[in-house]
Amino acid sequence: MVLKAVKVRIYPSQEQQSHLAQAFGCVR
Repeated sequence: MVLKAVKVRIYPSQEQQSHLAQAFGCVR
């Protein structure tokens, strides 16, 4: 999960951001 966040930060892609948002929603 942390690695994903770092990857998204390094490569701020809209698609990745959307995926991360969904993952965070599931975690919440």
